[in-house]
Amino acid sequence: MSDQHFPHQCPEPEAGNRHLTRVLRRAGKVGHFFSREQIARSPTPILLRASVLRDAILPVIKTAIRRQLPPNMSQSLDVDRHAAHLCYGVCVMIYLKLRSVHSLDSERMMKYATKPEVPNNFRVLAPYALAISQLGMLNVTSLTREVRLTPDVDAADAGSYLLPSGATWCPAAYGQACEFAEKIGLLLGPVDLSQKIGSSWWVYKVRVEEDIMTLQCPIPEDNFSVESALVRSLFLRTDGSEGDNWIFEVESFSLDDYGSMLRNPPEDIAITTFFAVEWNE
Repeated sequence: MSDQHFPHQCPEPEAGNRHLTRVLRRAGKVGHFFSREQIARSPTPILLRASVLRDAILPVIKTAIRRQLPPNMSQSLDVDRHAAHLCYGVCVMIYLKLRSVHSLDSERMMKYATKPEVPNNFRVLAPYALAISQLGMLNVTSLTREVRLTPDVDAADAGSYLLPSGATWCPAAYGQACEFAEKIGLLLGPVDLSQKIGSSWWVYKVRVEEDIMTLQCPIPEDNFSVESALVRSLFLRTDGSEGDNWIFEVESFSLDDYGSMLRNPPEDIAITTFFAVEWNE
């Protein structure tokens, strides 16, 4: 009898031909490809409504400050002034992010020609830092044509760094507001301005029907997630109309409806989300 050893079990054969897959991938022949007519030659810009954005941010910041202050201090401090400067910081950071997103587009970059003076360690309130970090170009999936969406702003709002009429960006005043925010326990965080690809949080449509608010998906639902709905809820005004919540002009791009990700949020959803966000530096 031979003493040759035979394995008790043969190894499982590999599924597919990995060598062929590598060859095809190097040749650019693996995956789904659009025809020339289906390819997007340039991203579709979706304009940001700066006034709607500010109206969504400022009340949340004021509420956050008052919640952090002891009751006997809330009346003695200029909460409105600090909140306004913190809101301006968010606006300027969004401008800088859009400036970075469009930095390779010579035509659109013209309205982002100026760069505001900001502190070396420029940070904003942590929940908004998270949202701005995810603000960028979106490659839409599950459509029969290639679609790329990019956030943008009109020239007038770009010229004011998204600030309201008559407001002035003052880095020193913003620095004081940040010191105050940290002193009362509000978290600040940086934004990676070099990241040009974003998530889908800014593409949601807000619909109000029979006093019920929903976040609707104007593009296929696999482009969205629970996390993107959470970020979008940071800017929801449940006491307002649909128009009060249209931060981006998504209606100009799509009237389609692929279902919803959030329905009938509580009245204080924005401030609840604000304090729910944790920042890990």
